Amino acid sequence: MEYEKVLEKALSYNVVTNDKEGFPFTVKFSIIFHREGYKSLFFLVSNDSLILENITHSSKASVTASIGTNEANIRTINLKGIFTIENTENYSELQNEIDIVRKAIRNDNVKLIKFTTLKTRMDDIVNLGLYYN
Repeated sequence: MEYEKVLEKALSYNVVTNDKEGFPFTVKFSIIFHREGYKSLFFLVSNDSLILENITHSSKASVTASIGTNEANIRTINLKGIFTIENTENYSELQNEIDIVRKAIRNDNVKLIKFTTLKTRMDDIVNLGLYYN
């Protein structure tokens, strides 16, 4: 599936949640901690993360990723869905990886959040040499 290819090859992922006032808040992640195709994406966040605070107010969110060989050929996926805060004990197969990340970032206070994709969109951007200043 093309969505999975983009997620696999992307160098970063924009995660957009909404704050308690309803305004979008974007965070760029360099990795998706774990994924099950493109339908379920897992991220690790600090307990004091604004994303964690935001999803307690509204679970609606989006994840965007892009790949491309140059500026003239970019494929972007936009995933709309919901976040849930997961209990890491329910994911025993991920526990070793979670512990490795906790040690690497020297923070035991992390939460596993799951993004469930509800809607998808893919765009191919072809740059025709039009630039605006």
